[in-house]
Amino acid sequence: MTKIQTITLQGEKNADLKDIQQKHGNDAVLKALSETTEFKEARKRAALKEINDRKEAMRANTQTLSIYDKAGRYIDGLAHQGHHTVLFAGSGSYKTTFVTALCMQALENNEALECHYWGFDVNPPYVKAIIDIDHERFSLFTNQTVSDMESFYYEFINNELRLDNTIIVLDTYKFLSSDVNNKNANKRAMHFIKDVCRLGAAWVSIHHSNKDGKRESGTAEIEQDCDGLLRIDTVIDGNKAIANIKNGGRVRWEGTNITIQTVISEEDKERPELFWGNAIRQAQIIGNVDIERMKTASEKAPDMERIAKIILDYKTENKEAINQTELIKLIRENELIELSVREIKPALIAGVNRYWKCSESKQFNQRLFNPM
Repeated sequence: MTKIQTITLQGEKNADLKDIQQKHGNDAVLKALSETTEFKEARKRAALKEINDRKEAMRANTQTLSIYDKAGRYIDGLAHQGHHTVLFAGSGSYKTTFVTALCMQALENNEALECHYWGFDVNPPYVKAIIDIDHERFSLFTNQTVSDMESFYYEFINNELRLDNTIIVLDTYKFLSSDVNNKNANKRAMHFIKDVCRLGAAWVSIHHSNKDGKRESGTAEIEQDCDGLLRIDTVIDGNKAIANIKNGGRVRWEGTNITIQTVISEEDKERPELFWGNAIRQAQIIGNVDIERMKTASEKAPDMERIAKIILDYKTENKEAINQTELIKLIRENELIELSVREIKPALIAGVNRYWKCSESKQFNQRLFNPM
């Protein structure tokens, strides 16, 4: 006999249908069965409605798409409200200098903004420079552990406290993930960051690249779970460090292209805190610069100088500019020049207006090279 486990309209607990029939008659039995069926159906309808409402809330639409464009852009292309950016950077790229400078400039442009900089990978001279700059809304944390950082933000998460108008910089990502090449370790780190970003923070993770400078360490989970994957390339030009921050993978907003430069003084290197301080203070965003071209010219300087001499000697002997075909031939014949066949043309382009001049010959449909 079917048991009615809930209280019936007649107010009886654990009554079976026979008990109800004996006490209240057949009509009461029919009513109890009807109410049980209606209750189950109502519960199903309520559950289905909740599922459909949730599905609609999760569906991609123009409103959810616009979230990326409407988010507060504290640093355009780098730090966006509610989003996580990963910035790949090799050693010697001045990543900490430039990110710090960009954050401080953002603070100057927005009085409501503050920055939490977790410098697990910074050195004492940098810390001294930040102390000397003494920006009240730029908080540098260096003596804390990753557990301290996590517990700090869990207070926000557990109490549903907002982190709007906050830039959080993690320098570097490897401290939060126990193993950057491990899928599960990265997932845990990325989910924590995502929980913080849901409170409105703009999170920027600085992440090292491998020693060859071409392959980034880490797994696909980092790129899949972050909102923007950027890279920074830096070249030294005399007393200036010039860096370009641009897309390095999937980015949820329009293409990032930030070119920033600063002055680096050899005199300051004896007092590193002055070097850091001056580099941060003097950093400024400039117009587009072809960093790849400058890097090629700098990295291949000995070969560029030898090519420049070939161009000068040809001009001196023949009283005219050398065309590209003849120049490439002489370069390949020069045993001291270590450029491969593929590298010659890019090197010729990179050296224009730095090692030699170049013009187009309409008559011979070729580039002509002259000494500077």
